[in-house]
This record gives sequence, C-alpha cells and structure tokens, in this order.
Amino acid sequence: MQGKSDATASSAGATRTQEKALSFAEAHGFPLYDRYEKVLADRAIDAVVLATPHTLHAEQIIAAAKAQQTRVPEKPFALALRDAAAAVRACAENK
Repeated sequence: MQGKSDATASSAGATRTQEKALSFAEAHGFPLYDRYEKVLADRAIDAVVLATPHTLHAEQIIAAAKAQQTRVPEKPFALALRDAAAAVRACAENK
C-alpha cells in the first residue's frame, strides 16, 4: 500500500526478520519494530494492516481490539468459526 495513495501511508512496521525489511522502512522513513505489540503500543498509529500468516489473524485482531486499534486484516481474517467469533466479539467489546 505504501505509495499507492495520498490517503494512506505506512507509519511503522513490525517483523521478526528485520534485516529483510529494514532498507524498505528506512527508505520510506518509518520505524521497524521487532514485535507486533510495539506497533499496538504506538499511539501515533491510526490503523493496523495485518499481512501475516492466516493462522495469526484472529489472535492479532483480538490484540488490536484490546489496544483500541483499527484492524485491517488480509483475508481470511480467521480460519475457524470459533476464532472468527472471538475476533468479532473482541472488536464489539472494545468498540
């Protein structure tokens, strides 16, 4: 999404393998965190885009909801109905 619209821009990123993404983050002027939780703690971030393995989406949506962050997961947002229900419930409970 970086550079595709004037309405959106990456303001931070997170990856366990920083060496693969560090040059991109530096070229676009945003910090690269080593943990997703650090992104959620950054109050300057308006929304979280999840481009992670599908198996992590529900858990990450729930964490973002609890941190009061807007979530934008790639699809599917969950792999099991119970995980989808838990993610939806967490979003509803945290508005």
